[in-house]
Amino acid sequence: MIAQSFSLSPRERYIFQSVVRHHILTAQPVGSKALVETYRPGVAPSTIRNIFTKLEELGLLSQPHTSAGRVPTEDGYRYYIDQLISPTGLPPEERKKMEEELFSTEDDVEAILERASRALSYLSRQLGITLALKFDQAVLEKLELVFASHRRVMLILLVRSGLIKTVLLEIDFEVDPEKLNLTSSILNERLSGLSLRQIRETGAARLREVADAPPLMGFILKRARDLFDFCGEEHLYYGGAANIIRNPEFQNVERLRTLLEFIEDSTALSRVLTSRMAQEGIKVTVGRENICGQLQNCSLISSTFQSAEMKGMVAVLGPMRMRYSVVIPLVRYTSGLIGQVLSR
Repeated sequence: MIAQSFSLSPRERYIFQSVVRHHILTAQPVGSKALVETYRPGVAPSTIRNIFTKLEELGLLSQPHTSAGRVPTEDGYRYYIDQLISPTGLPPEERKKMEEELFSTEDDVEAILERASRALSYLSRQLGITLALKFDQAVLEKLELVFASHRRVMLILLVRSGLIKTVLLEIDFEVDPEKLNLTSSILNERLSGLSLRQIRETGAARLREVADAPPLMGFILKRARDLFDFCGEEHLYYGGAANIIRNPEFQNVERLRTLLEFIEDSTALSRVLTSRMAQEGIKVTVGRENICGQLQNCSLISSTFQSAEMKGMVAVLGPMRMRYSVVIPLVRYTSGLIGQVLSR
């Protein structure tokens, strides 16, 4: 959905903006009396009601009940987001909170992403989400081989971003546990410091001249294309599911159940976020703009982040009645901060 260029006078814009802000704060339909008392537009209630009628005809507002005030429509929220929110930075106290959360961790990617999702949730009062996908450029820090049995060995791969991959190898020959350290040493000497892509493409050539190479080394290199592939791995975290429950929009049991089932389905949630990766920076989808049916009563605000070794996304999910002027700069700042932390 693309915001139309509605022909609104400054007064009409102010009235509409005031309706959206008041509805976001109260979750109630907004009447002319509430606008006069709270926002003092300088016109009579009858004039406000005439403006309401025009905004309804344009599809920006709707009236839930005959005697009720007005609420924004999906088109109304889109117009508000695209045309009426002034770009602002994150307040200093919220920047400080997010920085304390992310810089207090070691270089453990999983801890960084988990803490970021919790902080997003706390500051937005909605569901905070982080997702990271590994890059081919990730650099191998170290590998270890752990003896499990004479035909089973645990391969542990550690990349510089802090992510670890473990694979239980089923070997078709007997493994000498005393040669595991030698095999690990040779592999680390020749492969550490290389990107995963380099190892997959050139690892065999780099080890071809090793004399009396242990059989296990050849076994690993023949399977390097799969063993050293982190690209299919996703790291998804979310926090604040309880925040969703507190929203009046989800007091309907069936609507709430549908949304919570979607959130708990990590595959579905990852798929939605991954589909947004192509667009750099902030992306906001409202209601039926969301490709997933379970999210058509929601807004999703996301932003990509990137370091030398991975790409990912931070997001906030909540009702369409969301504090966009707060959440958009929060998501933007968090994505930039994660990129900085991961690039240390």
